[in-house]
Order: sequence, then structure tokens, then C-alpha cells
Amino acid sequence: MPIEWSKFDERGLARHVIPELPTSFQLPSQVNRLELIHWVDYRQLLEEIYNALKVKNIKYALEPFNSESNTQLIRTPQEILGNYNEGTCLDLAVLFCGICLACDLLPLLIILEGHALAAVSMLHQRKEWKNSTDEEREKARKLFQDKPLDNHEQLQELISSGDFLPIECTGFVSSFSTLSENMPEGIGRTEQGFLSFERAIEAGKEQLNRSGRKLKFSLDIAITHEYWKIKPLTIQYSETKNIKSPSIYKALPKLFRVLNRDELSRQKNLFRSILIIGFICFILSTAFNILSYDFLSSDYSRPWREWHPIRYIGSIEINAVWGDIIIEIIRNILLTIGAVFLIGKVFIYETFLFLRLRQPSVNEIKLLNCFYVIGTFLLILAVLGIGIYHFDFAPNELMKKYPQYINMNDFKQYYYPYRYYVLYSFINIIIIGIPTFLITLYAALNNIYKIYKIKKFFSIVLNSIRSNEQDLDKCESVKNKFQELNSNLLEMFNHYSIPVLFMTLVITFEYTLAKITLSNSGEIWTWICYGLILLILLIISIIYFLYGNFTIKTRNYLVQVRCKDNDIYNFKHHNNTTQFIKDILNNSYGYRLAFINLFIIFIFEIINSSNMVDILLKN
Repeated sequence: MPIEWSKFDERGLARHVIPELPTSFQLPSQVNRLELIHWVDYRQLLEEIYNALKVKNIKYALEPFNSESNTQLIRTPQEILGNYNEGTCLDLAVLFCGICLACDLLPLLIILEGHALAAVSMLHQRKEWKNSTDEEREKARKLFQDKPLDNHEQLQELISSGDFLPIECTGFVSSFSTLSENMPEGIGRTEQGFLSFERAIEAGKEQLNRSGRKLKFSLDIAITHEYWKIKPLTIQYSETKNIKSPSIYKALPKLFRVLNRDELSRQKNLFRSILIIGFICFILSTAFNILSYDFLSSDYSRPWREWHPIRYIGSIEINAVWGDIIIEIIRNILLTIGAVFLIGKVFIYETFLFLRLRQPSVNEIKLLNCFYVIGTFLLILAVLGIGIYHFDFAPNELMKKYPQYINMNDFKQYYYPYRYYVLYSFINIIIIGIPTFLITLYAALNNIYKIYKIKKFFSIVLNSIRSNEQDLDKCESVKNKFQELNSNLLEMFNHYSIPVLFMTLVITFEYTLAKITLSNSGEIWTWICYGLILLILLIISIIYFLYGNFTIKTRNYLVQVRCKDNDIYNFKHHNNTTQFIKDILNNSYGYRLAFINLFIIFIFEIINSSNMVDILLKN
């Protein structure tokens, strides 16, 4: 059975590279395994391995079905070479690296966006991964020693120098129509669907230089096994072990449950429905917004026209009506797209529960009932607030500000435009805003509860490992459970990057370009975004401090089960909170962009403060 790998656990991918020759794979007769250590023509050996795999007549295959987008199922050597005779680019690259390692070569496993390949050292063998006196090897080793290499240019330099030879691993499998003819892996295939060894090398270079695929990370497999002490699976394990079958230690609870096939279909239908509703809301709210602003260019609402004077950007005169309408349309787009993706993608599981499309648990029912009460209260409050604001408060404020038009038609001058604007507010607040706010808040509180459960369960599992006399490798069991926990927490951080990015984007927009269209009371909704960000930052802070607590606890257990000092040191070195933050930022661009947004607001406020100081000094 394929073995599951979490895409957040970059280092953990090295476990799947097995440095053994599978029983169903035979090296050519001219290659004597006993003499491999003395083999000096690494390119020739690499070609022999490549051609030996080519005659296995393996077929290129797509990834096995997996409903969890953040994990990938990796086929075992037995499945690729025997049972099913097929594999994906990642399956094949992992297999190729394992065979190269077994033949005393020094391979790199390279993961690009949407593709995987391998590269092999042309200068050094496996035994020289650390002890070589060669300066070039020392330079290459430092690139991979502390963390997976994610610098595309540095990897390109290694390849272009000739130190490493890249191999397009889909070249030794047969494919006629599955692979794109416009990408390096699909170009130059023979009538049988293979790539020649020379073409596989060229395709490997093209993947890194001209395919447009960005480097996600690259692993020096010898370093991961020998220096990081990541223990690879064995051939026997991979052929008999199903990662999803029950083990002596229970798996940690998942923060995000996996939807089954039927639910995946319903998820797509639900997202489609949310998308349609969002589009209709956007069209209607934009139409009502344009109608209300259109009165600025008519005899209606002269006071509102004075409230929105002609504006200038430098020496360019901007029509107040259409300038504000454009800002409102951008606001609509941000609000609609953000809401659709929050409740239709990011928090789809919570949306399922909220709409009772999936049967909730007893605890979930209790929390949901509380939110139904809160939601009803907020809806009543919002309806009353919208009514009071648009039918009484806002027109009267306009009347106090511009009383010179009171003798004219009051309704026409002060009230009429708000009758249209009320529909715009109703759609954005009642139909879009409150459901999005409730589902996001519900998801946040629900995840805090799940984190508490994981914290409790993690301690129980560590205790069971310590007390289990049948476990002969408790040290590895403890580290595996920590990696499982680490993947869970990284997944949580990645999950919240989109909401944080969206909310900081909204606030940046409101406090830079759109502030001129907001009344004092209209700025309230940006404070709602602030509130949600603070709530999410609270969750992130809880996860961060818990991670530190988990790390200390795991290190103490490693001491208690008498792990080697080197293992404990490596665990401490590779699993500190600084490394955790780096992993978060490497896995998600959302937080990076969110920090940029907040920095823009900070600069904007400094500029505003400087202008205010200048005005005060002049006065």
C-alpha cells in the first residue's frame, strides 16, 4: 500500500528513500556490487541503473486518490517494480535516489512545484558525504546541512558546475499521453514512450533552468540519514506496512478532518453555490451603490455632494462620484472574494457543520447551538442598526452638517440616497458579513479546543511509549510522534495564513485608499477585522507556546528512554522555535504578504502623523 507523507514535513520525505536494492530489481551482470566502492565512472554506473529500470517497463501514473490535499501517498518500491508496475514523478525520484544510495552514489532529491527529479554527485560517493577533504564537497555539504535547500540559484549552480548530474526520473518509465508535450519530461520520448539516458539528463537541466517550475526544496539524502539521523524505512516495512493501519500507538487527532468521496463532491457543489451567491451579492450591492452615488450628480442630495467634494491626486482632478464608486467596487470585490474563500475553502469543514451538511459530534452540537443563538442576536442587532443608521441617524447627521438645504425638500436632500444605500449595507453586512464572521469565529474556537485535545493526547502517547517494554526503538517512536505533531501544527499555521492575509489586506485598503469614503461609524467594520486578526493571532500564539512546551517535553522523554546524546542534540538543534517559524514562513507566503500589508499601514500612519505635526507647527 502507498505510504502517506505530509507535505509540511519536508525532512520526513527522506524516510521514504530506502538505501537498499529491491528484490525485484537486478543490476546488470557487468556491475559487481562488491566492487562498487571502487567504481570511479559514476556517470556510467548511473546509466546502468537507469537502463536497468527502463527494461522493467514501468508505466507513468498519477498520484493515488487521496482526499487530504496536504499529504501525498508515495508508492513503495515493491508497488513500482512489482505489484502495479507504475509510479508518479515523486515515487520514481524517491526510488531512484534509494537505488543510487544502495550503489554507494550520493543523490539529491529535488522537489519542484508540481514535479520531482533526482541529481547525483559526479565527484563523490556515499561514504564521502562528510569526510571528504574536497573543498567543493564541503561547500555543497554546507548548503544542505542545516535545512533542506530552497535556494533555486544555488541548486542551479551545483548542476551547471557539473558537480551533480540531474536525472529526469520519468524518463525510465513509459508514457505516451499522460505527460505534457510542452514540458521537459514530455519532450523527446521514443516510440516506446521512454527518454534516452542523455535526454533524461538534458530534461533534468531544463526542469531547473527553463521549465518555470520553482524549487520547493531539495534534500541531500546522505545528510538526512547520517547527519539528521532520519531513519529510513526498510524494504520489508514498505512492502508489508500500511501507514493507515492501526499501530501500537494511536495516531494523534487530526486538526482538520478528511472528507470522504461523497463529501468531497458535496464540498465542490457547496463551493459552487457559495460562489454563485457571492457573485449575485456583488452585482446587486454594486448596482445599489452606484444608484445611491448617482444622486451626487443630480439635484438630489446636494449636502451629500458637498460631503464628497472634487478630489485631487497631485494636479489631476478626480470626479468625486466615480472615484468613490470605484473605491466602493474594490471594497465589494475584496469583501466578496474574501468571504467566498473563507467559508467555501479555508473553513469548508466548519461551513459543512454550520449548515448541518455533516452530522456534528455531541460537543460540536453544543458549540453550534451557542453560535446559532449568537448569530440570531447579531442578525437582529444588525437589522436594527442598519435601519436606524440609514433611516434616521445618517440623514440627521447630514442635516446637522449641512443645514442650509433644510428649507428645500428634506426627504429629497437628506433621506432619499440612503434608501438605496441601505440595500448595499444589507447585502454586505447581513448576507455576507455576519455568516463569514460567525463561521470564522466558530472555526477559531473549535480549533482551540482541538489543540487542547492534541496536547492532552500527546502526553498520553508519550507515556505509553515510555512504558511499553516491547518497543525496541523508543527513541525513534518518540521522534516520530513529535514529527506527527509538528506536521499537525504546521498545517494549522498554513490554514490560517489566508484569513490573516485577507484581513490585513482589507485593513490596508481601508486605511490608505478607501478611508475617504468611510464615515466614522462606517469604520466599525474594519475594527471587526482587527478583532478577528487578534483572535487568530491568539490562536497562533497558543500554538507557538505549545510548540515550545511540546519540544521541551519530547526532549525530556528522549532523555528518559535513554536516547543517544547525539540524537538528543540533533533533535534540539532541528526542532527549536526559531526553526519552527522558518518552516512556517517557508510553507506559506500568506504571512509574508500580511507583514508587508501591516508595514504599509505603519508607514502610512507615520506619514499622516508627520503631516499633522507640520499643520500644528504652521498654526
